[in-house]
Amino acid sequence: MSLATSFKPLFTALATASRTSGKPTTSEELIWHLTEEANSKTIEDNINKQHEAMISAHTKSKGESNNLKGKSKSKAKAKDSRHCSNCNKDGHTDDQCFADGGGMAGKAPKWWVKKNGGKSKGKGKGKSANAAE
Repeated sequence: MSLATSFKPLFTALATASRTSGKPTTSEELIWHLTEEANSKTIEDNINKQHEAMISAHTKSKGESNNLKGKSKSKAKAKDSRHCSNCNKDGHTDDQCFADGGGMAGKAPKWWVKKNGGKSKGKGKGKSANAAE
């Protein structure tokens, strides 16, 4: 019979207890310990699955997963590492920047203009410009 490596600490503990007490572990005790360990592992796996489901539901409710729609996680991470030298913000490059001097200057969507009060601050004028996402 073959068992998962996750049972190795159990066997080590049982062997140590047997050596310390001077009594061998009976087959009945071994079966009981193996059953308990398997039950604990099953409970732990179920808890982990529940936690993953809760995190996923929470992320979706916050709209965070929508940012990754149609994109792989690696592309999303790459996007986060971009830096714009025009407005000095992260998350986009110069050619995607709506601020004055950026590649998309004057082409900002309505939400961006509304959010920024119609002001485009480019190089050297502050750090309040946003970018296309």
